[in-house]
Order: sequence, then structure tokens, then C-alpha cells
Amino acid sequence: MKDSAAQSAYNLDTGQAGKTLSGLMHYPAVKQAEIRDEVESILASKSKVVDVFSYQFLVDLTFGREHEFRYPLSVNTRNGNMHVGSLIVLIDSYPIVSDFISRSLVTFVAGMVRNICFGFLLVVLYNYMLVRPLKKVVRGLGKLDPDDAEQKIVDCFISKDQYTDTSTEMQALMGGVQRLFESAQQSISRVKEDDELKQEILNVLSHELRTPMNSVLGNLDLLKQKVDRAEYSYVEDAYESANLLVEKLSDMLLFSEINSCCFQLHLEKLPISKLLDRIKNDYPEVDLRCEPSVSESEFKYDISLTYQVLRQLLDNQVKFCDIDASYCEFGVNSASRLFVRLVDSGPGFPADKVKYISETFRQGEQGFSRRFDGLGIGLSIAMGGVRLLGAQMKIENVSDGGTCIDIQFPFEMIVVSAGSGLDKLPHVPERVFEVHPRRVLLVEDNKINQAIESKMLSKIGCSVEVAGNGREAIEKIVEQDFDVVLMDCQMPVMDGFEATRAIRKLGGRVSKIPIIAVTANALSGDKYACLEAGMDDYIAKPVSTDELKEKLACWS
Repeated sequence: MKDSAAQSAYNLDTGQAGKTLSGLMHYPAVKQAEIRDEVESILASKSKVVDVFSYQFLVDLTFGREHEFRYPLSVNTRNGNMHVGSLIVLIDSYPIVSDFISRSLVTFVAGMVRNICFGFLLVVLYNYMLVRPLKKVVRGLGKLDPDDAEQKIVDCFISKDQYTDTSTEMQALMGGVQRLFESAQQSISRVKEDDELKQEILNVLSHELRTPMNSVLGNLDLLKQKVDRAEYSYVEDAYESANLLVEKLSDMLLFSEINSCCFQLHLEKLPISKLLDRIKNDYPEVDLRCEPSVSESEFKYDISLTYQVLRQLLDNQVKFCDIDASYCEFGVNSASRLFVRLVDSGPGFPADKVKYISETFRQGEQGFSRRFDGLGIGLSIAMGGVRLLGAQMKIENVSDGGTCIDIQFPFEMIVVSAGSGLDKLPHVPERVFEVHPRRVLLVEDNKINQAIESKMLSKIGCSVEVAGNGREAIEKIVEQDFDVVLMDCQMPVMDGFEATRAIRKLGGRVSKIPIIAVTANALSGDKYACLEAGMDDYIAKPVSTDELKEKLACWS
């Protein structure tokens, strides 16, 4: 019951929470029960009326009328036990006490019968083991010849203590404990295998869906540079639609990764300005505000997941609201921990829709006439990310219209530079990357991606050599000189991870060549797996000409 409540609190599933409490209310003593999430918002509540009996006053006086119990709910993730909410149960004393009185009466009567039987057994044993032998001795002494002083009275009284041999039972008990332990070990192993299977399924989905999308977007990217002005809009529309499809795919994979407890947190000491620049580049229309002391400071945080949380909320802000009357503000609280506030002038959350706020695949408007598109998982991703980061999110309707979302992150400010006051963050100018002619080794097993990425590299002035797997790449690196390597990860014969480790062991200048991962594996831990294998940077497919240009410029 507690595990079911914890799972419903973790998923913020009001339906499952209600079913869990309905089962709990079948217990006679349960008068009221609630499941609350980590911010004490009520997910589900059930109550019932308990009948009052004639001697209720005596029970209340002796044991108290009601007792409230609060049970913390947590789930086991890869990052340890995570607090997700509380189960609150209000117990009425009478059903328990009445059952206790009945049980006490049965116990008393059973005890009396047992004591009588035990006393009778003791009398029989006393008579058999003590009284009868003493009578026998007395009779024997009466038959002795008083003149025979040397006569010995030898009388053997043989009594065998009746013990139950418990060795067999103990062995059986130990065997049962051993089997129980082995069963528990097998259950733990199955859970680990399930987690690994979930991770493998997500990896396969990411790779198998992103690889063909890399071909689609790559061809459209190249085609945009060749069509005339009349046809350009068609190609641009197709390119934007394909990008939108990749974005929805990424959101679905992220949603699955978060809810399957497979997401891997990677905390890094980074300036918060990196996050601010990324938001400003992706959402230039958003009024982004930040305290100067915060924008010039460092925090230890997972920049990828933090950005994903804010991206989902900013998408809603741009989609549903008047952007001129909305803003996103960064600051620190009294404990020098990061907080973010998003305020908009949108429709807010209707009172009758608040209970659905965390449900997946739902929007405020349903049916064929809804005004806004989308999967309806953005807020679920944001709330799941908030839980993984150990943050707290509070959503409130503003009195004059709109919504205010406050997120308290556990990231403590590490470095503080001079500055105070609240100001708008200046616009981040578009960066221009220059790539000097370079010799690039492209390691890619997919023929279509080989052709597309080779053309992209040629467009930005690079000379390209192609290798179909990791072993070919090592042979070409030994035989020829390259300035940089673009390395796919999942390939036959030898994968990109093994090839990178082998290159780093070659020694000399060739072992220090920059290696950039270009892979369709784009889950939370894939980038760091590439870096741990010895790669220098990471690009997730689908890849664009601009992204290749930016990365190559960084490693010039």
C-alpha cells in the first residue's frame, strides 16, 4: 500500500492515488486518508463516517478518540531514495479497541483453559516423578533387616526426560531462511535487469529514430542552399517541421527516461551565465532578468536537466501568453541558493482543471477544437526534472490574471562577484564562427550520413576522409595527418568508444588529436560516456551545418 502511494506521488497520478486510498478505506479503523506531494499539495483524499457506540465515551477517555499518522513516501532511483510526498492517515480508536477487547477476552479464556490444563499436567508429573518413587523408598526401608548394617539399598529409578528433537525443525527453518534470502537476491537482480532493459530500449529508440532523421534534416539543410527563392519557403517549412518532429521525439524520450528512473544526474561547477546564454539564444523574445551578482557567479548543477525544466515552462509561456507581459527572473534566496520565477499573463489554470495539472498527455483544452497543439507532457517533464534535481516548484494563479511559477533549486552559489540590484540581462549577440580549411576524418558507418556530413563539411571548407568503422579510423589516423576526428559511437567491427581509447594509447601527436562524438545516442548519460572514453566534445544527431561549423571552430 505504501509503495503504491509512493509511486502515485512520484508520478503525481491522482487517479492511482485515489484507487490506493479507496483500498485503504476498507480498513474499519481508517476514518480519513490523504496523499500529498512534496510541496504538500493534496493529490487525493478519502473519508468516511464511523458509527458511535454506547460506551464510546469510555473508549475515548481511555485511548483517545482519533490518532493521526504521517508516513513519508519515497522511491528508489539511481541517485538514491527520493522523497516524493506523504501519506496521512486518521485512525478512529473504537474499531481497534473493540477488536482489542474481543481479542483480550478470547486470550483470557484461552489462557485460563491453558493454565488449568498445565496445572493438571504438573500434578500428574509430580505424582509420577516424585510421590511414587518416595513411596517406593519408604516401602523398601520398611522391609530392611535392622541388624544388617552392611546391607546396601540399591534401587534404580529410571526416568527418561522426554525432549522433542528440534534439530530437524531448526534445519528446515534455516533452509527456509536461506531460500527467502535467495529469492530476495533474485528479486533485486530482476529489478536491476529491468532498469538495464529500460535503459537499453531508450538507447535503441534514440539511435534508430535519430539516425534517419539526421539524413532527412541533412538533405533539407543542403537543399536550402541550392533552391531558388520561390522554392526556398517549401524547403524551409519541411526543415522546420522535421526539426519539430525531432523536438517531440526528444521530449518523449526525456519523459520516458525521467519516469523510468533511468535519468543520470551530472553535477558540474559551471557559471550560471552558460544557462542564461542558452536560454537567451533559444528564447530571444523572453524578458530574461537576473541579479548581476547571480549572473557572474558559479553553481554546482546539472545544466542539461535544469535547462530542460525551464525550456518546458518557457515553451508554455511563449505558446499561451502575451510575451510582452511575461518575464523569467533569476536570483538567490536568503540561503544563497538559486531560485527562478516565471510570471506570465496567460489564462492561468482554471479551478476545475487544477487537479489535472500534472497529468500527462492533457491540456487545459481538450477535443478537436482546442487552440494549441502539443503532446501535453511539458509540465510532467518539468515536475519530474524538479524532483530529480531535489528542487521545489510552486504554481499559483495571479489575482489579476496569469500564472506565477516559483522554483527553489538546491544549487548553492559558489563564486560571487561585485554587483547588486535587479536588471534585465542584455541581449546576447549572435556568434559568428570561422572555420579555417581543415582535414577532417569522418568515422560513420551509415552510407547516407557519410554522404550528407561529407557535403556539409565540404561546404564549410574542410577536406574530408571517410572511415566506415573504428578499426578503419585507426588505420587512417596512423597513415595520414588529420586536424580533427568526427566519431560515430555505434558501429560494427569496432565502436567509437573502443576506437577512441585505442587512439589515445597510440602516443605522440596523433594520440592528442581532437575527437568529437557525432552520435544518435542522446540520452542523459551518453555525452558523459563519450567524454569518459576520451572524446573531447559531443554532437547529438541530427547534426546541422551550423553546429558542425561551431564545433570545428572551437577546436581550431
